[in-house]
Amino acid sequence: MPNNIDDLIERQLICANCEERVREDYASTVRGEIFCNTCYNELFSACGRCGDTKYQEDLVYSDVLEDDFCSSCFDDLHTKCTECGEVLAYDHVGTVSSETDEDYCEECYNLTFTKCKECGCEIEREGNEDHCCEECLGKREVVEV
Repeated sequence: MPNNIDDLIERQLICANCEERVREDYASTVRGEIFCNTCYNELFSACGRCGDTKYQEDLVYSDVLEDDFCSSCFDDLHTKCTECGEVLAYDHVGTVSSETDEDYCEECYNLTFTKCKECGCEIEREGNEDHCCEECLGKREVVEV
């Protein structure tokens, strides 16, 4: 408890945002600047992965993971569909093509690839009217000769 009014005034700080006086026990410090709790809650948030405090405008919201992330953590947790550019979380990726080792959302994957009707391996749809991989087509040609 402060001994007198001078001690109380001495312990009050000025918020870097609203410039109002704030008591030490109602203040937060970010990068050496003091903020009242109201301004702090309006301006800052913690990264959903690493927990670092950042300005909210510097965080990226992930619709897939439903959280805010600093750019470094966002990049570590996300990728983009090779075809349409949709942002995908690594643990929510539609499919990674074994053919190209690239990431696809489910819709683009289904438009780009299909399964070989003979062996079930992944093949590209375009230019493949037989719906067979080269290996199965080769076996067919040997049998037909």
